[in-house]
Amino acid sequence: MTPEFWLNLIVALCVGVGSYVAIRVDLVTAKLRAEQAANDANKAHERIDLHINEHSNLRGNNHG
Repeated sequence: MTPEFWLNLIVALCVGVGSYVAIRVDLVTAKLRAEQAANDANKAHERIDLHINEHSNLRGNNHG
């Protein structure tokens, strides 16, 4: 086995490991973004519910 073979093997392994790490980082980033989007959606739903409840309470008091 020639030095060129070993160099090519090392380069191929490094590319493979680098690709794997990049994919894992992308997956973690996507997961974090999805979790943040879910948290933001929950907060928005809470605000909407609060607004609806306040509006119905005001409406009930004005027309009750």
